[in-house]
Amino acid sequence: MKTMLNIVFSTTRQWNPGDEFILRGVRRILDSSDIIYNAIIYNRNPDIRSMHQDNQLFKKYKVTPDFWKTHEMRRLEANIKLDAFDNSVKPDSNLSFVDAVFLAGTPEWCNGRTNDLYQLIERYNLPLYILGVGGGYLPYKEEFIPHIRNAKLFTVRDEDTYQTLLDNDFSPTLLPCPALLSAPYEKNVEDVKTIGLIFQGTVDDTVLWNGCTNETYDYLTSTFNEIINKFHDKHHFKIICHYIDEVLIAKQLYPEYDILYSYNSDDYFGIYSSVDLVIGPRVHGIGAAASLGIPGIAISHDLRGVTCKGFLAEIITVGDDSAHVINLIQNVIENITRRSQDLIVHKYKTLEAYTKIISNIELKKRDDLIAEKTKNQTIHDLVSNANFEYLFQNNPLEKTSREIEFERKYEQQRKDGQVLADMYQSEIQSLDKMYQSEIQAIKNSRSWKVTSPLRTVSKILRKIITNRHIVTGK
Repeated sequence: MKTMLNIVFSTTRQWNPGDEFILRGVRRILDSSDIIYNAIIYNRNPDIRSMHQDNQLFKKYKVTPDFWKTHEMRRLEANIKLDAFDNSVKPDSNLSFVDAVFLAGTPEWCNGRTNDLYQLIERYNLPLYILGVGGGYLPYKEEFIPHIRNAKLFTVRDEDTYQTLLDNDFSPTLLPCPALLSAPYEKNVEDVKTIGLIFQGTVDDTVLWNGCTNETYDYLTSTFNEIINKFHDKHHFKIICHYIDEVLIAKQLYPEYDILYSYNSDDYFGIYSSVDLVIGPRVHGIGAAASLGIPGIAISHDLRGVTCKGFLAEIITVGDDSAHVINLIQNVIENITRRSQDLIVHKYKTLEAYTKIISNIELKKRDDLIAEKTKNQTIHDLVSNANFEYLFQNNPLEKTSREIEFERKYEQQRKDGQVLADMYQSEIQSLDKMYQSEIQAIKNSRSWKVTSPLRTVSKILRKIITNRHIVTGK
């Protein structure tokens, strides 16, 4: 009889469907490996997890059942994040029952939003598995590095991240993002009747971390207009949104076309299967479509864009000449049947490679874990026959100036944020000391002691009045 494992997956819910596509892909790998488990999540949704968790003042505060009885607590509960209520791993969760932690397919695999998770990995000595991560290597804390180095499994989804990790003396394996495995079925595309344009709003129109820059938005909308003008006679169009704030904007820009959106990430497989080709900037929109066998053309606007090589997508970059874009689309349309077939084969080839790795790792219950090195073959030997090099052969190892500048700005913002957080925390502590001192001075004053009987009588009267209102209903 197989043993039920308890596995924590780092993901998001109700934030970015791309993270949920990735999780579906990871679970497909485990299911195909005949592993049975309870799925637990560490939810990185920004509404739940701060980017700088180590600076949170109240993250372990517990709201008591009677918090509503005092005006002060009602004000605090309404205006400050207190306690953790999400049905997921909490900062102080006891994870002694957990057998493994999976970080998968995301740039948020060693940043500030994972700080709580790495602390829990350290506290409970949890085995870590890293699958198909990307977006570079910028650990938020030095303390993360030993856990990353001791990961039982380590695969990355793009060559830039792969090369950066090699430069830092890691030995990851290069495989496509697990989102490629997310769809429960495939579609054989034989003709392009409908083109799906994946829309994205700006940071100003949506929210931080889910929107794009004004430069990307301007290029995206102008390119979409040119595509529609060029191909509308022979092809239908649908506009696909991943985030709620984009729906109204898309509807205003494209009133003659269907705008497709859902709060439920599972619905996107139906949405994407209603088109035959996708074009847009959202990496995992391209990935979800690829999992269905639907070819894509990615519009790359940051470090994540190269991930789409693993989805066999063509990649254009913000600023590319419109004539080049139109010719590329035309070429993809003309070869759509072969591209769709290649995608489906590529999907199952990737699943086989991941399944071989997982079966060699031998996930075990905590009680059964023993210190052992990988037997017989290394992970590299297992996937050497998979021959995924063709995905990346045209992808140079050198970072572009845009990527270098992006990393520089990210690191500077991280340092500035830390300085600002330290300053705020110092100020809060200073104010707290000042107020405590003033309160103590008041309590020690003669007037406070003299009026003590009056305050006692006042409390008794308020209680009598409150009880009367409850009894009489007035």
